[in-house]
Amino acid sequence: MTTPERGPKPRRGAKPGGPVRSPARHSPAGPALGPAAAAFRAGNYAEARRLCAAILERKPGHAEALHLASVTAAAEGEVVAAIEAARRAVALDPHHAEAQRNLGALLAQQGRLAEA
Repeated sequence: MTTPERGPKPRRGAKPGGPVRSPARHSPAGPALGPAAAAFRAGNYAEARRLCAAILERKPGHAEALHLASVTAAAEGEVVAAIEAARRAVALDPHHAEAQRNLGALLAQQGRLAEA
């Protein structure tokens, strides 16, 4: 949503001009995503992937879980799966700057600059 004098409306919980924050710590999705984010930060990608899948099974439109699934897949070298999850996250939340940035980086990494 945009306003003529202010530009895009920041995501809920985001500080204007502030850094993009970790989805598990600073979003309404935080409590459900917390264990998955903790597993990711600990390098336990299989557990992070399993927990994201469980969240997405209950709530397929969970953009933060899709974003974390994308980041996890990328960390494991599964670029195609990472791009697919990032595309779904951005489609659900077009204002999710971190998901958009990660999608662009993944596409650029694959040489798909026109799509990035």
